[in-house]
Amino acid sequence: MPFDLVGFYESQAAAALTGVAGVADDVYRVSGDDIYVKSRAPNLAGSLHGAVSQATLKYHEFRQPSLKVPYRFYKGADVNDVVLAEGFNNLFATPLPLYPGEKLNAYVLNATSEVDLVLAWLSSGPAKTSDIENVNPTHSITGYADQTLTAGSWTDVTITWDQSLPKGRYAIIGMMVGSYLASGEAFGAARLKLLDTTWRPGVMVRDAEADKLGVACTLPGMLYGERWPLMPEVSFDHDEMPNLEMLCAAAQTDHVVELLLQKIS
Repeated sequence: MPFDLVGFYESQAAAALTGVAGVADDVYRVSGDDIYVKSRAPNLAGSLHGAVSQATLKYHEFRQPSLKVPYRFYKGADVNDVVLAEGFNNLFATPLPLYPGEKLNAYVLNATSEVDLVLAWLSSGPAKTSDIENVNPTHSITGYADQTLTAGSWTDVTITWDQSLPKGRYAIIGMMVGSYLASGEAFGAARLKLLDTTWRPGVMVRDAEADKLGVACTLPGMLYGERWPLMPEVSFDHDEMPNLEMLCAAAQTDHVVELLLQKIS
């Protein structure tokens, strides 16, 4: 079940149901509000609508030309929520089918003007709870970055890793990312950038309590979409360490990451 994380982001008055602009992507074709679904990942495995500037969100939905009934979700998160995960719709085990090759649009309804962040997890298939539980972690590594993000865009983030790995190849079976914002919640997402694959799996960003000192952790990682099944496609060699791309609503500068690994060769 490899998967990709894509995003929509726009500041707008959305007192009526309104489309959100797709975020430019180096893997997915994006044109205006349209992100085109790839044949490798024709399933909606998760969603999130974050109301970044106010607390006025009502619902979000996804549309495609061949999708007769849009997928609508009332669950979302706003600036008053403790963590962004409170708005996460986890469909990993039972993803909703999409139409490959067609555009995917995110629509939102808010009460007033709002900065909207909508995330979509697009997967190759389901990941049952048993698939996530039946992994064999062998290593856990941590890293950090001091990099200023560009709000509303995927920003390349180079990670300085705290540990070196023994020679071998490692599949990533868990990921947690924290980011520090001096005032307010650090709403956003982070996805992996690996050297020899175009898969872009990722997670929501957790709110770091201070500069690389602690991360809010009010929900278990499995509910948060941070624990994954074994995906050989999402792996790397010990001397080709991964980096990140981050999509956030503010110019955050301090980030931490934890990866749970299983050595596969």
